[in-house]
Amino acid sequence: MAKRGIGLTKDDMITAYPSRVIAGTIEAPGAPSMTMVSTYFKDGIGMGGVNACLLAEIGHHCTAASNGRPGLIGGDFNNSPQELAHTSLHQRLHGAILTGKNGVPTCTAGKKHSVIDMFIAYGGVQHAAEHVTTLIGSTIKTHRPVNVQFLPHLTSLRMRQIKKPPTLPAVPKAPVLKLKEPPEYWQELNMATEALRVAE
Repeated sequence: MAKRGIGLTKDDMITAYPSRVIAGTIEAPGAPSMTMVSTYFKDGIGMGGVNACLLAEIGHHCTAASNGRPGLIGGDFNNSPQELAHTSLHQRLHGAILTGKNGVPTCTAGKKHSVIDMFIAYGGVQHAAEHVTTLIGSTIKTHRPVNVQFLPHLTSLRMRQIKKPPTLPAVPKAPVLKLKEPPEYWQELNMATEALRVAE
């Protein structure tokens, strides 16, 4: 994504595993600044240990450190999409997990092929993802690259964001109005009655 007219700067991401995660900021005309994260999780340990720390570091960077910018996290998570979804990272970021729709495994190492390479798109970026495909015929021996193609107009990122209105109270509270007692006109009524009697 870094080319003429599109800026890419490296983020100062706080991590204990700099060899497994890197982050940057993409700035493109007509679109908000986006946070990009690339990561490589440790295999054979599930979502514990090193991977749990990476999840926490990525979650922190994509929320607090990036000031709520939209973004895309891509990597070899060494876990299935279901296991990644179980961490609820995409829900905390108000995003979605993006995997290839063609069902092609991304990891071909060993006898059992699996899908472990994917994206997490958030902040509206998930709505701009048009196609996610797994590329076959790569020169990489054990992995197949996953490609995400976005809608042609980057400004659609803004158009598809819908903000939830604030929740209204169950019982509407209205100020209690104190009604004034109506004025009494007994004295005037007696005077008019007496005047009418005299006139007759």
